[in-house]
Amino acid sequence: MEEWNGRQRAFAIKMFSETDDSLEGAQREFHRFFKLGRHGRVPSKHTIKTWVQNFEETGSALKKKPTGRPRSVRTQQNIETVRVLVLQSPRRSVRKQAAAVRVSRESVRRILRFDLNFHPYKLQIVQQLKENDHQLRLQFCQQIMTNINEDNEFLDKLWMSDEAHFHLTTLKKFMNALYTPARSQYGVQFRHTGSSDLTFSKMKTGSQ
Repeated sequence: MEEWNGRQRAFAIKMFSETDDSLEGAQREFHRFFKLGRHGRVPSKHTIKTWVQNFEETGSALKKKPTGRPRSVRTQQNIETVRVLVLQSPRRSVRKQAAAVRVSRESVRRILRFDLNFHPYKLQIVQQLKENDHQLRLQFCQQIMTNINEDNEFLDKLWMSDEAHFHLTTLKKFMNALYTPARSQYGVQFRHTGSSDLTFSKMKTGSQ
């Protein structure tokens, strides 16, 4: 939707002519005629100058039609087709979506990004922090500092464990890339897997 309508454009061009080609004068008359108020916004000088040039070249105050050939791929029909397909099958790859619409993969990516404002993402698994984790970490650090101050050989006696313990629940998140809009009814996808515990550990002394 255009910000300024044809009547406003024509008035600005007329005032530009009646104020001896003054852009400031056209802005001032525009503000007063349309009663925009103290902080009302008027067309910029560059905008009015562009309107005047268009009027002198085409005889019209309306926006000139863009030059070049019309779109042949990112049409409204293809955009709507891609939107429906993605909402129906959000885990389908771009290659398969492109094959269904019969356009190139790059065209589908442009439609998803620029026309539908969809964004690709990958789910990341991170450690969940609990409310008392920060306090426990602080207490642990304070205890270690106390032990170091009380025993000069404490670090030589210390064994450090590089251990990771994983508990796989019955719900596992897919790691595939999904295309979804900012607000979508399609959230995280889950599937059932077996439950198991895995532990990896590596030991070393504090002096190593």
